[in-house]
Amino acid sequence: TGTITPASYTSISGSKVYNGNASFANVLLSGVNGETFIVSNATSNSANVLDSSSFTGASGITGQSGALTSNYTALDVTSLTGASNTAEITPATVTLAGAKVYDQTTSFASSAFGTAGVISTGIGSETLTVGGSGAVGSKDVVSGTQSLSLGTLALNDGTGLSSNYQLAASGNTGTITPASYTSISGSKVY
Repeated sequence: TGTITPASYTSISGSKVYNGNASFANVLLSGVNGETFIVSNATSNSANVLDSSSFTGASGITGQSGALTSNYTALDVTSLTGASNTAEITPATVTLAGAKVYDQTTSFASSAFGTAGVISTGIGSETLTVGGSGAVGSKDVVSGTQSLSLGTLALNDGTGLSSNYQLAASGNTGTITPASYTSISGSKVY
């Protein structure tokens, strides 16, 4: 007689865009001879881009292309180390949209974005501050919403960590709104 004993899984890997938590869905789990499985719920060691490196928990394993979980021992992700256990979180993208009052320049200071340079990231209640300056192509109001070149604009920590975010490479905009007249004067002979 012959007995086949369960094998151990060989690696687990997953990647996602930063979303404020350490949970992953649909992570790839590998077995022997190229067998693959999908893990429906996995948890990394950190929710942050710079700190996430490995999975600390996983559940909900489904075999792919005929692979059977019964051919494997229970998954203990902590036994998979180094390159065999990789959890990658990539930065979420922030697109800037600024507005300023006409001032005869194309420059947009950081205060033109959000509320005095504090922007919402759209992830939970996290905010970031914007530093530096960018520019649009025309100084005139009639140009409407214009494409914004980033110049020295950068994201800084707010209630969220700037390392979890990146500025969009395109799609950033600036709008110049009409200024108020500053004075009026005149004279006439009686």
